[in-house]
Amino acid sequence: MQLIQLRHRATCSVCSSKLPPRSEAWYDEESKRTVCPTCQRIAEAPAPAPAPVPGTSSHPRQSLQDQAPPPPVDGAPVEATPVDPVSVPPRPRVTQYRPDNPFEDPRPNREREGLTGEVDEALVEKERLALRHAEVRRLDLERAARAELERAHEAREMDLAAAADHGPRPEQSEVRLSPPLPAPAPEPRPAGNGRRRLKLPQVGPSLAAEVEAKRKLAAADASASSISRALEAARPHGLEIIHSRPWGGTQVENESIVVAPSGIWVVDGIGDADKPVEKGFLGGHAGSELLNVVGGRTSLISGLLFDSPFQRVPVRGALVFEASPPGWFDGPFNLAGIAVTTPKDLIDSLFTPLHLDADTRRRVAEHLLSRF
Repeated sequence: MQLIQLRHRATCSVCSSKLPPRSEAWYDEESKRTVCPTCQRIAEAPAPAPAPVPGTSSHPRQSLQDQAPPPPVDGAPVEATPVDPVSVPPRPRVTQYRPDNPFEDPRPNREREGLTGEVDEALVEKERLALRHAEVRRLDLERAARAELERAHEAREMDLAAAADHGPRPEQSEVRLSPPLPAPAPEPRPAGNGRRRLKLPQVGPSLAAEVEAKRKLAAADASASSISRALEAARPHGLEIIHSRPWGGTQVENESIVVAPSGIWVVDGIGDADKPVEKGFLGGHAGSELLNVVGGRTSLISGLLFDSPFQRVPVRGALVFEASPPGWFDGPFNLAGIAVTTPKDLIDSLFTPLHLDADTRRRVAEHLLSRF
């Protein structure tokens, strides 16, 4: 049996009392028994004196006197009478008084010191592992920050290299622009349900020369949609607009690819002046078709910019109300990554935040036209 300090809750095998953790108990390695200190003290106590025989005195000393031999004769040697150890009172245990802790046992306890050392070693090992984990976490964060900084520097160098490939821009006084070319007539749709890819028309001279000219809307354009009027009015302020033809089989009436200071926008129309957009339209089949059309064209534009100096240019999609906004519309919102807005709010989004300067917008538009 050895005295230990419990790490877990245990039960005394003698009195079945519950022993809490970190309490002292006696433990037997062979029988795997745990005994509380009280039961162990009782077990180690000396056996009680035997009961007196009937007819004799119950006092131990009286019984010894009864069993003592008769007094010796004069002149005979006197033999010492043996003393019963039970009759001797125990001597009081004197402990050393300690002013700092008067209840501490001054006797050393080797087993308790060994157990305390093991607990201290476990705590030190736990602290060491925690410090090592924190150091590894800090190194990972620093490595990720350095990688992000290197990617930012590489993107900046690519932008500077792309800007250095182009010569100085011509002055506005040296360039004379011709009127913009009219948009080609839409090609007839093939018979059947088959669809084919429609080519985008060429852009006007203002895109290539970087000099904006005032475009006068013809009488035929008087009935143009509010989206087209808003884009044409904002064109002299730094927009590069690539018009495309309507997609058959959908409600996309006017689709434009706009290279704006805030990035590239794929703009489609929703609704018309005769029939306002209902509240549940965007959640139905037709609304999902519109969202898929805009999302597909946005992915197409992102693919055209891949592996080019402009692959970091943001590409967004927008559905703009052709007529006045319906009554349920409280303000611009995003649905499946597509902005649902009005022409006025769209113009504000085209210019904020500023990502592309005028020269970069021109080169991005030329790159898109070359890849179509």
